[in-house]
Amino acid sequence: MKRSISLFILLIIELNLLLVVHAAPVVPSSTTQLEITSGPYLQRADASSMTVMWITSKKCLSWVEVGIDKNQLEKTTNSSNGLTEINNNIHKIRLTNLTPGQRYFYRIVSKEIVSLTADDILYGEEISSEIYEFETLNLDKQEFSFVVLADIHQNMDILDPLLEQATSKNFDLLFYNGDMADYFYSEEQICHDVLNPSVTHFANYTPFVWVRGNHECQGSYARKIINYIDTWDYEYYYSFDHGPVHFLVLDTAEARQDFEEKNGAIGRFEPYRTLEAEWLNREINTDNFKNAKFRIAFCHIPFYISGDTGPEIEEKFGPLLNDGKIDLLICGHTHNFTYLEPNPDRYNFPVIVVGGGTAGSCTLMRVDASNNELVIEMTNINGELLKKVVIPVKE
Repeated sequence: MKRSISLFILLIIELNLLLVVHAAPVVPSSTTQLEITSGPYLQRADASSMTVMWITSKKCLSWVEVGIDKNQLEKTTNSSNGLTEINNNIHKIRLTNLTPGQRYFYRIVSKEIVSLTADDILYGEEISSEIYEFETLNLDKQEFSFVVLADIHQNMDILDPLLEQATSKNFDLLFYNGDMADYFYSEEQICHDVLNPSVTHFANYTPFVWVRGNHECQGSYARKIINYIDTWDYEYYYSFDHGPVHFLVLDTAEARQDFEEKNGAIGRFEPYRTLEAEWLNREINTDNFKNAKFRIAFCHIPFYISGDTGPEIEEKFGPLLNDGKIDLLICGHTHNFTYLEPNPDRYNFPVIVVGGGTAGSCTLMRVDASNNELVIEMTNINGELLKKVVIPVKE
């Protein structure tokens, strides 16, 4: 009898051990409240697609509900190799098969996954935004506007007034032309210095383009900035079209020389810019580039007037931009607004450097583009007109 009882107890113990081994682990939900820490904000706009991004305090399953009728929104999410992304707090949902020039309504939704097994999913909190709207780009659009800021260097005393001034009139795109902070060291800093001010003023209904400056190459988070924006082919150089304009976004990258001591020997930008120049050579021979009414290039370092790595960048990019017959090059970096007329000996297009750094030197650039001309206005932080330039379409 005692032996039977002992065997029975051993059997119970073994069964309990098997249950412990095979039972799904119970992962308690974090005590942190689920919230949207930044966003939504719009990225990588074109005529048939738009990227919606946001950041949450926890890793989540996330999706966008979108449609042309705010009362009939359809769910869209991302997947990779058939699996929906659930292990990230940076959410990047690409909306595709959209209609050019169409207005869409959308909202974002994130749901925490507490535990996941083969047979069961335990969900935690769910959070959603209000309904926002955006308009896709359109190659057939006859007129549109865009604005440009540069060299903010995390100075909210100039960023907020410039954005308030910019949003006093409608525009389709905003360009941050580099050096949004002195250096980058955390997600919280990227949100505070760039993303959240953008969302507050415009970015949940109008997309922005973040051109990399030399300071975006500095700091422990320099390699992660690309995760917080969306670009074509995961590169900092690319092109896209809107209305009569073909946009070239170039990456002049770090101003310091490769292997320079201040770089800690961790920069290899010269071979990188060589690859970029090879891409640019292909780009200026595309039909989209050749057939555009206007071709506008952006880069941070104005290599025609800057020391730094200017000679190397001019050697790589200058002849290609001349051969491509661009209509305008927009730069930053020097912190001083500068307008350069075309110089037949070096460049056959005007160059504009957008001022920044301090309230006394920062400028806002607004461009009104049509099939006939580009009308450019440069204003200071008080909205006072500094210069107006009109660039007619080439015959």
